[in-house]
Amino acid sequence: MEENHNIFKIIDKNGNVLEKNFDFELNQDVLYPNIFYFENKVYLEEVQNANDCRKVVYRDITSLKDLILAAEIDKLTGFYNKNHLMAKLTSLVNKKINFSIIFGDIDNFKKINSTRGRFNADKVLKRIGEIFLSEFKKPELVFRFGGDEMFILTQEQDLPLLKERCQNINSNIIRDCEASCSFGIAHYNYELSMEENLNKLDMMLSESKENGKNLITIEGEQ
Repeated sequence: MEENHNIFKIIDKNGNVLEKNFDFELNQDVLYPNIFYFENKVYLEEVQNANDCRKVVYRDITSLKDLILAAEIDKLTGFYNKNHLMAKLTSLVNKKINFSIIFGDIDNFKKINSTRGRFNADKVLKRIGEIFLSEFKKPELVFRFGGDEMFILTQEQDLPLLKERCQNINSNIIRDCEASCSFGIAHYNYELSMEENLNKLDMMLSESKENGKNLITIEGEQ
């Protein structure tokens, strides 16, 4: 395939493809619905309406791939960053997809910074990032929300199973980093606003912290 080669398809009002100039399957980005991939190519979807048909053009933006990744990813942990958490949350909510949220925080991270030094604290963060990403793989997404906070978005609805997975993460963090995390886990409730859902997770995480840290609070658990 040539460099910077745009591709297209023409679709009628019923969604039938009338014409296209490519024969491979494009993979949609999990965060951005208008970004698609094929092998090492990156495409931006642009829709042009004409009468009863739509021409969908996929513009080759492969040369911008490194810039796109740099804007999305926290370099230290490998997690997506805070801005992309809000973008993904908004996308899931707009599509009315059922999903669960895990809100985690590294216990006593300020003490780790002060007693081990910033360089070693960064090494702890990096290793914790590796541990999280080995447990939660796409389409599950991990985001760094603050200095020592992370969110996980998953379509898994079994909260006790998610608790068990977080316990596995903590076992590895204790072994490798001499640290631990506290968690709050809940389903996204469409009867609440996004802010109310996030506040609920924050309260659950606070409960884990106040009850001794290295704990996991899940919605509905007594």
